[in-house]
Amino acid sequence: MSTPHHKDLERLLVDGNIFPEGYHHPNGHPTPKPSNLDQILEDLSFERYDMRGDSTAEFKTFQQLNNSVSRSTIMRRVIPILEGCAGTDIMNDGDIELDNLAPLVEDIEVVLQPDYFDGAHFTAVDRQVRDALGGIIIPSTNIRVPVALNFFLEVRRPSGNAVTTKLEACYYGACGARLMNAMQDYFEGGDLPYTDYAHCFSATYINGLLKIYAHFTTAWDSAVGASPEYHMVELKAFNMTSSHEDFIAGCDAFRNARDMAAKFRNCFIARANKDVLKYRLEQDADEVAN
Repeated sequence: MSTPHHKDLERLLVDGNIFPEGYHHPNGHPTPKPSNLDQILEDLSFERYDMRGDSTAEFKTFQQLNNSVSRSTIMRRVIPILEGCAGTDIMNDGDIELDNLAPLVEDIEVVLQPDYFDGAHFTAVDRQVRDALGGIIIPSTNIRVPVALNFFLEVRRPSGNAVTTKLEACYYGACGARLMNAMQDYFEGGDLPYTDYAHCFSATYINGLLKIYAHFTTAWDSAVGASPEYHMVELKAFNMTSSHEDFIAGCDAFRNARDMAAKFRNCFIARANKDVLKYRLEQDADEVAN
């Protein structure tokens, strides 16, 4: 993501009601938490079978590779260890300009190009749903790029800017939260007030430090049509090069976050597609009756 200076980026985000993790709201207004936070934290901490074997040698390799000063080397060699063989059925891509993504902040001058993202196959979403939601759900004009993105990872080399990296993850996560809310609104029939359940996740990785975040929408009041606010909350942080135990816990959490995102994404897509099918069957029945 090619961005302006991080101070300008944060201002633009906040002006657009997109609040990064740690933002101090005025008048003592507390930073909200998603209503499903307890369940998310429980699922995030699930001990995975694929990490229970002898991973000592893998951990040592992981430590050594993290000394690289090249971001491309980290993406090619470190991140595959982090993700493991789990989630190989999840459609993933990255470092692709999302040239069809509907902007959340009109004045933000950036190239939207996340390092890593998970989504669904273009044809997994019914055409009627795709047409209705447009650039909210279809991020690229290339149909081979995943759609319905709700998991993002931003990676930097050891000397990378942690503040900018978090702000970029915040923006992408807000886009994912908007997407999931729009899909829910679609299959619920429209005019759904913004919910405070998190169905989108992001992560940042810099110099062995993995942070995982949840993203969700709220509104100042429950009135239909109220302007949304997009919030980012830190779930867990792992210094993955410090100990074998932290390495295992970080891999568990990263893989669990991807699985949670996939579960939410697939559920929402299935419900939206089912709604379309139900409508078509009703239309066919009406035509037969008439």
